[in-house]
Parts: sequence; C-alpha cells; structure tokens
Amino acid sequence: MNEENEFATKYTLEIICPYCMKEMSDSWEVSPDDGELDCGWCGKPFLYSRNITVDYSTEKIPTSEKGLVQ
Repeated sequence: MNEENEFATKYTLEIICPYCMKEMSDSWEVSPDDGELDCGWCGKPFLYSRNITVDYSTEKIPTSEKGLVQ
C-alpha cells in the first residue's frame, strides 16, 4: 500500500479496505471496537479500529426576573 492510500484509510466515517479501497457502508455494525476483518470485495484480511471522540457543550442557566438562578 502506498502512503497516499494509507492516509485515505485513517479517521474515515466508514471502514475502508486498505487493499482495494472499497468502503463498508455498514461499519457501525462491526463489533468490537478493534479487530480483524476480511474484505467483502477483495477477500484480504486487514485490521481495523473504531476511534471515539467525546466533546462537551455548556450554556448559561436562564435567570428569573429577580435575577436569581432558577
């Protein structure tokens, strides 16, 4: 696999075979988060890992007319 193909298979929205570059549209069904798969198109085995990102949001609590936090 050349360097360009290796980059194209990192941090993608779906699992991509690193040999034939076919995308698995049902990647969410794969379990566990790390493992080995055989490509459904070319048949070659490859390793995969699911990367999970956590983010947070905050907002102010609305105040009443008296200025007290509700």
